[in-house]
Amino acid sequence: QVIEYSRNFFESSPRNAEDFLHRICVDDDDAWQASSSVVQLARIPLFLQVLLETFSKTKELPDSKARLLKALIDIILNRETEISEIHFDRIYMDRLLGSLALALENSGHSLRVPKLKIEDSILEIIPDLKSKGIANSDVDFTNTWQKITSANILRDSKDHSVEWLHQLIRDYFLGAEIAAICFTKAENPNPIAFGTRWD
Repeated sequence: QVIEYSRNFFESSPRNAEDFLHRICVDDDDAWQASSSVVQLARIPLFLQVLLETFSKTKELPDSKARLLKALIDIILNRETEISEIHFDRIYMDRLLGSLALALENSGHSLRVPKLKIEDSILEIIPDLKSKGIANSDVDFTNTWQKITSANILRDSKDHSVEWLHQLIRDYFLGAEIAAICFTKAENPNPIAFGTRWD
């Protein structure tokens, strides 16, 4: 299935398909047995699509799950930028969503969150990002929420709650925020970064 899908993706360029399949070691029995190999990631349809799109643009493959998830976020926001007039400031969006994921985690929420809790959290995060020079002065809740929901990163549910598009997306932003905190000497690392649950 991986081979067939990859060849269909590169239907107009069979050489790229074979190059891609070679790079993910699709014919290597040892790679199929190794749990951390790229071909194991390619077995997951979402990851295979991200690998194919990334390879088609860069001729390179993400060399870790973190970079693979970053490539997925890039694809989502780049597509959104192409089909809408909304400008996405990547640094602001990354830090906003990272701060949001961490704030929600610390308050005991995970994938689905009451909408009021989301709104309150974003209203607290925006001034903090402005004070750090990460957000422009014209940023407010309305235009921020429009960007998040137009990209479908967070989706409204019928029961007055909001949910992340996918757990992997939520985990990416959470991990990015933990990393940002750990590498900022002025702040103490959040203790959840070192718990066994984040292995």
